[in-house]
Amino acid sequence: MRARAELLPARIGVAGADIGALLRIARQEREARILWLPVVFGIGIGGYFALPFEPPLALTVLLCLAAVAVAALCPKPSGYRAGAGLVVAAFVGFGLVQIRALNLDTPVLDGEGFYQVSGVISAIDRDPRGYPRLTLDAPAIAGRFDSPALKRIRVTARTGGDAVKPGDMVAFRASLTPPPGPVAPGAFNFARQAWFRGIGAVGYAVDPVKRTLTADAPAPDWRMRVNAARDHIVMRSRSVLTGDTGAVAAALMTGLRGGISKEAREAIRIAGLAHLLAISGLHVGLFSGIVFFAIRGLLALSPTLALTLPIKAVAASGAWLAALGYLFLSGASVPTERAFLMTSIVLLAVLLGRRAISMRLLALAAMVILVLSPEYLLSAGFQMSFAAVAALIAGYELLRDRLRAMWTGPRPMPKRVALYFLAVVVSTIIAEIAIGPIAAFHFNRVNGYGLIANLVAVPVMTFWIMPWSVVAIVLFPFGAEAVALVPMGWGIDVVLQTSHAVASWPGATYPVASAPNLSLYLFALGGLWLCLWGDLRLRSLGLIGIAAAFLIAPFGPRPDVLINESGSVIAVKGDDGLFATSSSRPSYVREVWLRRAGQDTALDWEDAAGGIRSPVRCDEASCIYTVDRGGRRWRIAFVFHADAMAEDCIAGALVLVLFDGDARCRGHAPTISQRQVQEAGGIDLWITAEGVQIRNSRPTKGSRPWAR
Repeated sequence: MRARAELLPARIGVAGADIGALLRIARQEREARILWLPVVFGIGIGGYFALPFEPPLALTVLLCLAAVAVAALCPKPSGYRAGAGLVVAAFVGFGLVQIRALNLDTPVLDGEGFYQVSGVISAIDRDPRGYPRLTLDAPAIAGRFDSPALKRIRVTARTGGDAVKPGDMVAFRASLTPPPGPVAPGAFNFARQAWFRGIGAVGYAVDPVKRTLTADAPAPDWRMRVNAARDHIVMRSRSVLTGDTGAVAAALMTGLRGGISKEAREAIRIAGLAHLLAISGLHVGLFSGIVFFAIRGLLALSPTLALTLPIKAVAASGAWLAALGYLFLSGASVPTERAFLMTSIVLLAVLLGRRAISMRLLALAAMVILVLSPEYLLSAGFQMSFAAVAALIAGYELLRDRLRAMWTGPRPMPKRVALYFLAVVVSTIIAEIAIGPIAAFHFNRVNGYGLIANLVAVPVMTFWIMPWSVVAIVLFPFGAEAVALVPMGWGIDVVLQTSHAVASWPGATYPVASAPNLSLYLFALGGLWLCLWGDLRLRSLGLIGIAAAFLIAPFGPRPDVLINESGSVIAVKGDDGLFATSSSRPSYVREVWLRRAGQDTALDWEDAAGGIRSPVRCDEASCIYTVDRGGRRWRIAFVFHADAMAEDCIAGALVLVLFDGDARCRGHAPTISQRQVQEAGGIDLWITAEGVQIRNSRPTKGSRPWAR
């Protein structure tokens, strides 16, 4: 078989490439066609979520059948049939996620309030403040007799949560609300995530959580037992190692990161080390690799076993079982599932004496995850995990010959160490290039010194922390985990100290405003084009998509006014382009607004009023926001008391009534009531020379299954 890089004739250049020749080359690359299968499958899934309405299921099925018919009618040995097959995959992905969303039919709490709650704890994690967060399956909620029973709720317990474990029957009084939607158009939609997880309400316990003993309490299933084991590891780790050291140790073994303080999480993120806490290929690969070599080394100590048993196959089987246990113990997140699938195929290749094909392996892992849980496509973890691994595989495919030349000949210890750090540098650069724009899109931050922090932290994680974590997990059933946790904590302290040091450097991080969704789509497609094609010059066409993504990234959504669901927080854009908020109190809504605007400075209206010309003027009953657009002056009135209605109805181009009641401007300015703002989940105002445009923060009620 010819090498993939030899398929393109030398006469074809990138700048003036013959499109027909490139298409012929693309048709010849059969392997690349297979690699594009999960990509177009994911495009179909993404297309479903991008729609502003729920399409008829019958129409989706009809289009799928039509695509299959067209593919069947295409000539068999042709690129047309292959292309039609990819179109079929896109329609199947669209239909699969729609069927899954409709079949879930998650019941959602039909109002806010205080309820008496009882049920069985299925899982426990911790919120950023360290409080236990309880997930209850099939809870009984007093006072909801005519409403469908909720499948699952999630409640934060400030008192009594540390005394219970998964599998316990508990009762308490709680404040519950439906899962909240996005706080701005395009922001993270927790209501959609909760729909796919079966969560119908969230809230907090107002009374201490108490364990109840009832004869009809169900026996804990295997999931509850696994979650109980995870909770036990968390509690024991935090009792042996105090503070963030114990919380990080627990996170590396269980995937539960809620106990890590906000300061430590921020420092780790700014230092570019967040991937060390997200259990993924690094952790699963190290975990299974340590077990593999440990089993093989122990068996090799006995000449009898070494001569009579296939110790390599035994070690691979033991490593797979260890990886499977680590998958469940760590919570089976998307990066962990991907890493487990790839590790499983690699170990299978070891058993069969064959070499795994890495890019096909990645494509298979992506396809399995998308078929089982298509909603994972929208998660930052899925996108960043697969982007990093695809870039690393493609990058090392290009560097394979040079790396092989470096490793040939004598390899004294200094050369081995130098080559290892060179590999860390190259891997970090490739991964940062791949995931940096995705992280900026989701988290609105760009980090400056990730390479330096990784040069210190990755070797410590590889050679010290992960081996001790394996030993600790083995010792937990015997109560001797402290023997391994203490030295493991030394390594974690090095990582934490490195994170805080790097995060304190000037320019360690800087904010970026939200980019349009099209920017992410173009970057993803351009990056995939670079990674999946075999020919180098065909690959380079992906740079066009990446360049286009960066060109349109600065033109993200920037509304002039944002109002939260309750009307208690308002943000307005000043002449300098910065947002000023009506409340200076820290809140999740305010934090998200400022982060999406790429704004570090948290101005409030009093700060804005200290300028030469404030866009907001307030009295005791109302505020007026004044802005010039296209030679016209617009006034938006925020009315907090009925006494100001008469005056503001005349002065304002648009009046927002932010008090209870049905007050309206009769025959004057258009009016938006507080109830309308609540039903919209908050609104954004876009002011142009033609007028004021209004956008809801959440999808219209009933437009999608998860839109209450």
